[in-house]
Amino acid sequence: MKKLRALLTTLPAILLFAGCAGTEEVVGVRWRPAADNTPEGVFLLFTPDRRRVVGCCGTNRFFGAVRFEGRGGLFIGMLGASRMATPHVRYEQKFLDDLQAARSYRFDSDGFLVLSDIDGEPCLKLKKEPETGNPR
Repeated sequence: MKKLRALLTTLPAILLFAGCAGTEEVVGVRWRPAADNTPEGVFLLFTPDRRRVVGCCGTNRFFGAVRFEGRGGLFIGMLGASRMATPHVRYEQKFLDDLQAARSYRFDSDGFLVLSDIDGEPCLKLKKEPETGNPR
């Protein structure tokens, strides 16, 4: 009976942390799109508490909720963003649309973080932004 009680007591904690498994390399890191046509300053960061995604899509900053699901699954909720005038408005909207469409993540053989949509099609390919000491 004591073993059963101990199991039932620790099971919620096990289940909570199981959903976070595999996210250690993804959270707390600034990611930048790997594409050459990326405007200056674009990045995203999954916060260390694994609950939010924040960043900049060129001129405008964005934020939203994120939920990591099992190994490699994620769901990004509605994103909010500032709406300053920018010559990159089409790029910024596509970036936000692609980010919100992501349903899974994986690392490819070159170490890029690949976010894929519900059909498994890549929607964003990201590279780790070099650390510059700029907390931005």
